[in-house]
Amino acid sequence: MPRVSVIIPTTIGGFPYIARLIPSIAKEAVANDAEIIIIDNASRDNTLAYFGTQSPCDVKIIVNRINLGYAKGNNQGASIAKGEYLLFLNNDTVCDPNLIHHMLDTFTREENIGVVGVRILNDGGKLQHLGVCFTSGYVPYELGDQVGDISPRIPLDDPRVYSIRPVPSVTGACMMIKRSVFDEVGGWNEQFINGWEDTDLVLRAREKGHSVWYNGMAVVNHKKHGSVNAGRFRFEAQNRKLYDDIWVHTNRAKDVLKGFIQG
Repeated sequence: MPRVSVIIPTTIGGFPYIARLIPSIAKEAVANDAEIIIIDNASRDNTLAYFGTQSPCDVKIIVNRINLGYAKGNNQGASIAKGEYLLFLNNDTVCDPNLIHHMLDTFTREENIGVVGVRILNDGGKLQHLGVCFTSGYVPYELGDQVGDISPRIPLDDPRVYSIRPVPSVTGACMMIKRSVFDEVGGWNEQFINGWEDTDLVLRAREKGHSVWYNGMAVVNHKKHGSVNAGRFRFEAQNRKLYDDIWVHTNRAKDVLKGFIQG
């Protein structure tokens, strides 16, 4: 049985990114007893041909004739995953060596750690993600790059960059979660359509008493929104309303984020 299941959804426009990502994760998979699961959400590109003839490793592939979206695709991948840990990874990322090793090592810090995120650099080499924080209105934002007037850009020599520490939340672009925790919270909420579902998943894990950590020694490079995802922002208002209805208006976010609010 594999220890880790790496779950990667892809869709239209994803092939150039997949062709960069897979070689970077293949050695990691072998070294850390991991399986790789691809969810092809109607890519209609060279993705399937690549895995048939050029892929440097074996993968499991789920092929959808229509784009079922991020949450449904990830749940499909999890449904066939055999690993004790699930690593959800965007297709437009490239993994540094020892990514999986560092992520797994984080779970040894505390027994109740349920979710782990990593240092993410954008395609210009600047920081994108050192964890996810929340405003006083419980709106999530990525610590790292500048976010309007909410948060300044964090310099690369900031001690938080290389730290291993608890954080309020992490992004789903590269997120590892214990399979037991994933099952406990019921997986990804498929009411969210290509947005806000990673925050919802992490908050549900926190609500069950599991902590969330960031490991700055684990690194991926991410071309944010690099792969075209039909409807990526089409449902933003609907997703935000759903998030507010679930977490803000009910004070659930207030309860699970005590001591973490910034803004």
